[in-house]
Amino acid sequence: MQGASGASGGGWEILAYTAYPKEQRTFDNHSGQAWTQGYKDVSIWANNSNHTVTGEAFTPSTYACDRFGRIGRGEFQTHTESDSGADNRTAAGDGDGFYSAAYNKTGLKKVALVGNAGTVDLTDPTNSTNHLVYDLVGTSGNTTDADAGTGTYTLISLLQTLSAYNRNNTSWHGDGGSPGFPNNLLFNGPDCRNFTSGGGAKTEAGYSGLLSASAGKMRNITSGSDGTGNNNIDTTYYPRFFCFWGINLDSDHDTQVCCAFGAGASSGYNAIGRTNNMGSLSTQSAALKADSFRGSNVIYSNWSLWGNDWHVDTQKQNISGKSDVDGAGGNDFHGSALTLPSGGGVAYTFSMQSWPGTVTPPSQVAAGNNPNDYMCKEVYFLGFSD
Repeated sequence: MQGASGASGGGWEILAYTAYPKEQRTFDNHSGQAWTQGYKDVSIWANNSNHTVTGEAFTPSTYACDRFGRIGRGEFQTHTESDSGADNRTAAGDGDGFYSAAYNKTGLKKVALVGNAGTVDLTDPTNSTNHLVYDLVGTSGNTTDADAGTGTYTLISLLQTLSAYNRNNTSWHGDGGSPGFPNNLLFNGPDCRNFTSGGGAKTEAGYSGLLSASAGKMRNITSGSDGTGNNNIDTTYYPRFFCFWGINLDSDHDTQVCCAFGAGASSGYNAIGRTNNMGSLSTQSAALKADSFRGSNVIYSNWSLWGNDWHVDTQKQNISGKSDVDGAGGNDFHGSALTLPSGGGVAYTFSMQSWPGTVTPPSQVAAGNNPNDYMCKEVYFLGFSD
């Protein structure tokens, strides 16, 4: 797939900023420690029943839904920089949502996540107290590949291009290993400018970037258990991989967009590859992520912009749904429905199970795993070009 053109400035620039985690959480086993607001909260994401009207003028200063380009809605497919208000977001302190560089910056060679706590240096993320920096790769999975990085794509044009593929092609949901559904043969191995999955015979891992620097409170949730069935926080590993649009390979497909993921060893199936058959690249020598690549408690994931299950219909379970019409009845969107507090409790449907922001653990986490000590609520997503 070929990219769209766009003006590209050099150095690091803000692509997006998440001011809240994905979900509201109260960590009642850590006294006084709570993440009391999240993007899935109706009052944060979209709090007016008029949002159900297709074609309504964007009001980006009012709704996080609009500031993120109505991600998960049909309007994401054609929205513009001014629709989301990104033309007014260019520097730290300009609020959450997509930033101007997401629409204009091409030639990305690196991406970074910087927590908005402690020292924050957006001109050099490695000077920040809390940071993850990923070097982007090419189609062979190396950062030195001639096609490494996003080329002529901007972040938004890349996502809209891949979304258009889903809207315009036969659904490719389901297990790629099942008869009649060889779907993971479509996108095999690492890639920055396409979908990325384990692919084919599941002999390659899928990712768009490899971790090159990390520090501070940028930790995953692990697949470990504290004895009560709740997940732990990984206090040992940082998320070692980044994908622009990753597809998993278990009993059905699940997907995340702009996701930092991967941690220590685990067994069984893994979302972007499998531990027992992942080729010879050193980066594939350990598990990437267990099969929970969507939802509120995404194992081995740290942060992402969007995610969904792909078990039914990839046209509907798409970052922009299937069409531009209102999907409250589920005909064009497949995901979560928010019941709005006004207008008679109208259900406003989004094609998403994972909202933007930091992945949140369950309300109970293991002793000593206070999320406030290991995770940042507010995160800058940055892109670097030469």
